[in-house]
This record gives sequence, structure tokens and C-alpha cells, in this order.
Amino acid sequence: MRQTIIGGADNSLNSGVTEYNNICGGQQWHATEALKAQIVSTAGTFSYLWVELDGTPDFGASWIFTLMKNGVAQSLAVTLSDDDLQVFNDISSFTVAAGDTISLRATSSGGPTNRKARWACRFKGDAAEDSILLGSVGKPTKTSSRYHLIQGVDVSSTSENYAIQIIPTAGKLKNLYVKMRLAPGSGSEAYSYTLRVNNVSKALTCTITGAATTGNDTTNEVDVVAGDRVALIITPLNSPTNSTDAFLGMTFQPTAKGESIIMGGSITGPSTEKYAPLQHNVYTYVDEASEALIYQEILSGYLKNLYVWTTDLPGSASWDITI
Repeated sequence: MRQTIIGGADNSLNSGVTEYNNICGGQQWHATEALKAQIVSTAGTFSYLWVELDGTPDFGASWIFTLMKNGVAQSLAVTLSDDDLQVFNDISSFTVAAGDTISLRATSSGGPTNRKARWACRFKGDAAEDSILLGSVGKPTKTSSRYHLIQGVDVSSTSENYAIQIIPTAGKLKNLYVKMRLAPGSGSEAYSYTLRVNNVSKALTCTITGAATTGNDTTNEVDVVAGDRVALIITPLNSPTNSTDAFLGMTFQPTAKGESIIMGGSITGPSTEKYAPLQHNVYTYVDEASEALIYQEILSGYLKNLYVWTTDLPGSASWDITI
């Protein structure tokens, strides 16, 4: 099944530095690729890379965007030059295996103007109905559990409510993969990563111990239905030495053929009309004048099954949530 993965950055590119970003959600550009990788949970093929800038590179200058696999540039790349605002590559593709890491690289030529970017690409799982959820897990504490969303980019939280996302259609969650940037420490020092559904820990879990940096659970599967609240709980075990960011991957297998999911969220609700990106990243709400900065590209397909959950009741007022 073919799905669209979408993202966008909340800061401008820097033409003086090679930079990287998460492909799902997106965040700030960073010069270290290892900080922006996300991990694939099932084998498949990436294709059709689309990138748009919020302004042209300027004549004689270019921005080049390339998908990376395990830190190595792949053939799926696009170049925006001169007065280009958007461009796509529908010819190149590359395959991935479960456990591979993925990121987006930005390089420049000719000193282009620094711009903000948004992007999208396609993934098709080798298994007929498999789609992937890509996440970036914020640094946990070494002494207490933290919660994190399972798709997109954000910081971890002491409150599960701030990490919850909503399942919009029935299916299964499976193939949990986690890669930590640093090992927990030594011996029995560890972190566990566990799926939560409706505030209950489920069997889909993995523990990374000692000098290891990776873990997975390809055995357990968890059924979910539309409206279920999901999150990830990260628990330190035996006083780990290191606290570090991690990459998260999970597979979603829908009950209805051909469906994949996009999940977002926000920490606080606005009191006036505001706009937010569809796919979760750390972008705050913006006013109507800045709405164009947070558009994300779907490429093709249908959007349906909009579910919204709030931590508090609106009381005598109301919120209208519109795509």
C-alpha cells in the first residue's frame, strides 16, 4: 500500500552548512544527521520526493534535497534553482529494510537565499497493507517515566495527556523499532519503550540494555479502533548513566484496505482562530497571515476520518477543527 509521508521545518535553511531534518513531521534543521534520523519498521520502497520553498533560491543558486538511508545519500533527490518554488522527482526510488534509518539532507550551491521548506515523499511497504509510523523521541529523564507521541516530532512530557494522539481508523500496531543515539550505560542499565492505548500499557514493547543502542518487538501486535488514544511511555531501569534522544518506528496495518494514518496534536488550544500543521511537529499555532508557512503536501489520495480529543472540556464555548 502506498502512503504519503509529510513534513516541514520551523526554521530557515542555512546555505553555509549541510543540514538534516526528520522526514516525518520535521523540526529545526541540524548539522548532525544522527539527530534527525527516523527508523523504518517494515521493508518497502521510498519514491516521489516533493519539496517546496517559501521563496526562490535566486538566480545562479540552488538548494538540493536528498533522502538519506543509514546516513548515505540515495538517488531520490531534487534540486530547486533560480526561480523555482517547488519541484518533484517521480523517477528515482530506493528500497529499505526494517531497522534502516531515514532522514532528509539539504545542501546548497551558489549561495542561495535561506528559505523555509516543506516536503513529502511516498512509501510502499512490501507487505500489501503495511504503512509506517515514524517518530523522534525526546530525551527522557534518568529517574522517572516520560511520555511521547508515536508519530511525528515533539519533546517528551511528564504528562501522558500531552503525548496522546488519536487513531482515526481500525487496524493493528506492530513492529516496534527503537534506536537510541547513546547506549543506556552498562550492565542492567536500560530504558523500556512501551505502547500505551487509552492510558494502558500494551504488550508491544522493547527494552534497550547496557551498551546496546537498538531494540525491537516484531512479535506482539495490538488491535486499535477509531478514537483510541495512543502514546509511548519511556521508563528508565536500574539508573541508566545516559539520557539520550531516540528514533521510533512502528507499523500500522489497517482493517480497511488502502488506509494509512496521519496523527497530530498540540500542547495548548488557542483562544482565537489559529492554524497548525496536519502532521505533528513542534510548530506553534500561527495567525492567518502565516498560514502558508505551515501547509503540508499530501501528494494524492483522500483525507477522511477526522478525530479530535481534548484534555479539557470547552465549557460553554466550543472549538471548530477544520482541515
